[in-house]
Amino acid sequence: MRHESKNASNVNWLVPRIMSRELNLQPLFVFGCLAFAFFAGCSDATWYLDPGFAERKAEKDNRPLVYYFKSFDSTLHRNMYWKVLKTGSVKSELRDTINVELEFGFFDDREKRYGVKKAQTCVFAAPDGSKVGDALSVNPVPTPQEFLAWLRAEKAKWKDLQPTNKQPANDEPGSDATGG
Repeated sequence: MRHESKNASNVNWLVPRIMSRELNLQPLFVFGCLAFAFFAGCSDATWYLDPGFAERKAEKDNRPLVYYFKSFDSTLHRNMYWKVLKTGSVKSELRDTINVELEFGFFDDREKRYGVKKAQTCVFAAPDGSKVGDALSVNPVPTPQEFLAWLRAEKAKWKDLQPTNKQPANDEPGSDATGG
């Protein structure tokens, strides 16, 4: 005598209905995909591979740039990626910057512009492309706390360079608030 569980009979009921489209699961499928995208995809910082696009986006959004000059086939890069850049606190801190991954040796113009001499180097730049502060060599791979300290210090330097939006005081004699 063969024993079937309750769940086996449920599967025998469900599969034919899915296949015949008697049971409409499309809204559930769409909701599941959106939930997955929100929780899985939206939690990471975005990294761009096209520096031209990233620089235009940084200027448009007035957000600073973080360049990561890497050597793709390097163990150092894999360690940096998994042990530092995938850390929750680092991902969170990188969400308000435009992040650019550049393969070292392929972007000579940017390497010269920022004075990068070797792979595994991070550079922080203003939206207009001007370098802010000092580059960080990530060889050896820093701890997430060391990388965060560098990133936060560079962000603070960049914010100090920003013009204030305060209205200048009108110190002319004889002027008043009514303009008359």
